[in-house]
Amino acid sequence: MEQAGKSSDWVHPFERAGLGTAPFKCVGFTVMKYQACPGAPVQCACKRAIPAGSFYCAVSWVFEGSADSVKRCGACQKTHEHLRGKDPELWPDERLNCGLKYEDEWGGEPPPDVARLPLLTDAEAGELLRGSRP
Repeated sequence: MEQAGKSSDWVHPFERAGLGTAPFKCVGFTVMKYQACPGAPVQCACKRAIPAGSFYCAVSWVFEGSADSVKRCGACQKTHEHLRGKDPELWPDERLNCGLKYEDEWGGEPPPDVARLPLLTDAEAGELLRGSRP
C-alpha cells in the first residue's frame, strides 16, 4: 500500500498489527468515554450513562423535515425490538417514553426475558448487542 509522500514499503498500521490487509471497512465500534452527567452526549434512552467499552445502538431518523437521534443500551434496544414485533401496524417510541404501561397496552405482564431487561447491569446490557444488528 502506498501513501502520498511515503515510500512504497509503507504498511498500514492495521496490517502491521496483524488485523488483515487493506482495504478495510468499519464493522462496529465501542464508546471509549464515560459520560455520567445528565444530558451528556453518550447517554442512553433510559437516561443511564453508557460506560466506556460498552456496545450500544445509535438510531437516527428524519421526520417532517427534522432530524433526531438516540442511543440505546442493550436492554433498551432489546425492549424496542420486542415491542416492534408485537404489532406490525405500530412502531414504538424511539426513546421508549410513550408513557404507556406494558400491562395496559398489551393486556398482561411482559415475558420474563423482557421484564428482566431493566434490571441488567451496564455490562450485561452492553453484551446483549455484541455481534447483533438492529
